[in-house]
Amino acid sequence: MPRPDKGSPKSKTPPPNSDEIRQNISQLIGQLIAWDWIQQNSTQKGTKSKNQY
Repeated sequence: MPRPDKGSPKSKTPPPNSDEIRQNISQLIGQLIAWDWIQQNSTQKGTKSKNQY
């Protein structure tokens, strides 16, 4: 049985739809933008959210 860290079981699974990938990417970008906005606003107010990485 091949070990999972070699990546052989993953290569046998079919790749997801391009629509799924696009949705995931847009969700990630939206989360990044929201996190950036939260960080900027919280640093202006002087909260310690920067230390909560």
